[in-house]
Amino acid sequence: NVNFGDLLMPMIGTVGGSVLVETYRKFTIKNVALFKAGQFCAKWLKYFLDSELSKIQFELEKNGGVQDFVGLTTLRNLIILKLPLKEQTAIAHYLDTKLSEIDALIDKQQTLLEKLAEQRTAVITQAVTKGLNPAAPMKNSGVEWLGDVPVHWDIVGISKLFMLKAGGDLQPDFFSREKDNEHCYPIYTNANDEHAVYGYTSKKRFNADSITVSGRGDIGFAVYRDHDFDAIIRLLVLSPLKKLDCKYYTYSINALLDFKFESSAVAQLSTVQLAQYKLLLPSYEEQAAIADYLDQETTKIDRLCETVNQTIGCLKEYRTALITQAVTGKIKVTNE
Repeated sequence: NVNFGDLLMPMIGTVGGSVLVETYRKFTIKNVALFKAGQFCAKWLKYFLDSELSKIQFELEKNGGVQDFVGLTTLRNLIILKLPLKEQTAIAHYLDTKLSEIDALIDKQQTLLEKLAEQRTAVITQAVTKGLNPAAPMKNSGVEWLGDVPVHWDIVGISKLFMLKAGGDLQPDFFSREKDNEHCYPIYTNANDEHAVYGYTSKKRFNADSITVSGRGDIGFAVYRDHDFDAIIRLLVLSPLKKLDCKYYTYSINALLDFKFESSAVAQLSTVQLAQYKLLLPSYEEQAAIADYLDQETTKIDRLCETVNQTIGCLKEYRTALITQAVTGKIKVTNE
């Protein structure tokens, strides 16, 4: 039976993340280890199970499969430090206080990341819909989510700007997992990582200065491609029909187009569906200027995000180290 004050720890997947039971409700557990605190302070035991000292012991049983796991034999033979109950309680109280402070700092950094993401979106949306000249005369676009746009900008369908084509099947006769002198063209597929490469081919199907848009899964993710390439598994490719700055339109698609489908099945975007959407058409010179401006501004924001993520990483490392040092008695903790 699972009782109040017991501890649960997954034996498959995220091994080592324990949970202290603080409810009287009955529930069924599967692939989860149950710890009875017994002579230990339950909170201290939880922190010990979360420490590096425990995780090192769990590592011994990982077999390189799809999921990590830990068996009952390892758990039964788990070496646990035996500290006086009074000291365990003091350590648990100390960690409750200190970790709460660290978690508050992490939350602040996460909030900052969210604000930076909002700022990034706002900067892009403002530039691609209003241009860079704040004094430019405006007109009503007739599209609610676009609002007013510069008078001299047109609103046109994507199919008037780009030739749309879905990536085909993999061509095995030209395929290589590794890049070499012959297989020099990257193969892209539906992914929300612009650098994710499926493999390489000796036969490219699409030219540089194009845009790819994910048509499955996380649909609508646009990436500017400045090199020749191949696309497979229905990845959509937009090739310009006229002189266009594809960087500007990559920013526009990601910022402005909202692809929502009511079906509960895996979302899929086709070239026919994409062709129905409309985008703005500034002059080519304005497109290029906006793209250059956004390259600079988003780079600044991305660098700030990178710094914040590094700070979060350091705080999490400090959190883990603090738990390990405290539960092993390396930090002097008193009841005061």
